[in-house]
Amino acid sequence: MRTPDIFRSDPDLAGLMIRCREQTGLEVLLALVRPFPPRSKKDVIVISGTAESTLKAETSDAGTALVLPVDATMFSTGPWRQWKELAIRIRDPGGDIRGVIPLDGAAQAIAVLSASCPSG
Repeated sequence: MRTPDIFRSDPDLAGLMIRCREQTGLEVLLALVRPFPPRSKKDVIVISGTAESTLKAETSDAGTALVLPVDATMFSTGPWRQWKELAIRIRDPGGDIRGVIPLDGAAQAIAVLSASCPSG
């Protein structure tokens, strides 16, 4: 779990969470304070410099997290491995949620977590 930079993030963003899936692999989520309706879809804009990418996320069953459609290895071996922080904006008619999450140590944490997850 990585908490957001409190000076550059909305209070409705609790952080970035990476956890073991029930089957195999890792799941990447944005933890929220303000819940969304369960199983609803949200656009999550990931910002890197002037480039933006839109991810289609699904709200968790409890409504307190958005499951991102990315592989956690993006933080350790993928294109996000160079990033020092993750800047995001969650689009919502009730008001967008913005935040910046530091990624220091994420690659090492993912390696440790991945080794302890079920292998199927």
